[in-house]
Amino acid sequence: MLLEEVYELKDAILEGDTHEIIDALADTIVLSSNHIGQMKYDLDLVMKEVLKEISSRCGSTNQETGKWEKDKSQDPSTLYKANYRTCKVKS
Repeated sequence: MLLEEVYELKDAILEGDTHEIIDALADTIVLSSNHIGQMKYDLDLVMKEVLKEISSRCGSTNQETGKWEKDKSQDPSTLYKANYRTCKVKS
């Protein structure tokens, strides 16, 4: 189902259909969060780990491409690696 939504997102982007882009993005969030829960992980804790990892990265936006680029010279010891084991729901 998730792959189906990604294809719908691709089509909506190619067509420039903002409503369908938002719909597909929202659907992927719902499907992903439901699947994380089915796997017995706490979504809030998972997201905190993801954000910690992303926030530990240094870099800047490439002015030519408009994309964020990681600083390849960043000391690897300063990078946080998400620990999803701590996000497992305790039974």
